[in-house]
Amino acid sequence: FDLFFTPYEKSTSANKELALKQIDACVLALKPLIAEKSEVKKIKVIYDYVHRNFLKVYKLSNSFTQIFENGEYNCLSATALYSIILKKLDIPLQIKETPTHVYLVAYPNASKVMIETTDPQKGYYQFTNSFVNKYVTTLYNSKMITKEELESSSANDLFNKYYFTSDNITIMNLAGLQFSNYAVYKLEVEDLKNANEEAKKAYFIFPNQRNKLVLEAIALSLISKNGYDDLDNVSNLALISNIAKDKQADLSANVIKEEFSKIVQTQLIKNSDYVKFDKSYQKLMGELTDTTLKKEIGFVYHMELARLGYLGSKSNDEVVQHLYEAYQVNALDANMRALVSAVFEKSISRYNDSQSIMERAD
Repeated sequence: FDLFFTPYEKSTSANKELALKQIDACVLALKPLIAEKSEVKKIKVIYDYVHRNFLKVYKLSNSFTQIFENGEYNCLSATALYSIILKKLDIPLQIKETPTHVYLVAYPNASKVMIETTDPQKGYYQFTNSFVNKYVTTLYNSKMITKEELESSSANDLFNKYYFTSDNITIMNLAGLQFSNYAVYKLEVEDLKNANEEAKKAYFIFPNQRNKLVLEAIALSLISKNGYDDLDNVSNLALISNIAKDKQADLSANVIKEEFSKIVQTQLIKNSDYVKFDKSYQKLMGELTDTTLKKEIGFVYHMELARLGYLGSKSNDEVVQHLYEAYQVNALDANMRALVSAVFEKSISRYNDSQSIMERAD
């Protein structure tokens, strides 16, 4: 409930404690009204009562709190309200998600009453046993299922599999979808920074593929728009890497390495901002989880500082230390080996005796 009661707009007149009292009062009023009734009639009574007392005006861009502010709702916020009330009434339910919609099925293993929250006139429909059997027969006659499947599975199982093609989600997943909606609302007004924050919440609560792609796209857009003068974009870069999965991991690693090269160019080469560059590196290394990628990023970091130190006025010991760190990662890198030779030649150029040169070599 706390997650649902996080408003889209930060200022809200809705009071959480009062809203909970309203819901509990609703449940208390409904209990005697549905007692001794059939499953279908229970849903009819609940549906009508909730719509009459809570849901006044449909609004596409909406948050759960607005139900309690002014009666505005959409399919997600209304589904959340019905889910909470049905759970308090101990009525089993399934929440279904399609690409553009969510809805409920009450008594999914028995009466199968679909609740369509956006239709106040006839928002519930029972799939009778007769309908279920006819639907499965149609599937078979249309050769959408085989004879073996027909004979090995119950009509209810086949109906649930083929009629309800949308995915089951939990009420917690539904809360994640609310934040996903918030990210879309923010994108519509080109508020990328807050869209990114809402997308993070959505993916944390409901880490499905869609929320992952939305989060990646927003983070990349922020990086593209603001570059790496903004240190927050270094965190966004790490985020993109950390949410990559399996077959996309190699692709993500290449993206991170390319983006780190941009950090080098922006902060180190273009602006000579060693402090910001070091902060960016520490921030990225602190958030990355891929150990191989961390080593590769570390190699670039130390090589660039060694190269610039060699060309500039950094102390020889500092340059050597960076080269040593790079050597631990890849001792065979040709550029690193060439730089080691150049640094050594430079370091012995002021010595005339062989003993001093040999000591420097050690």
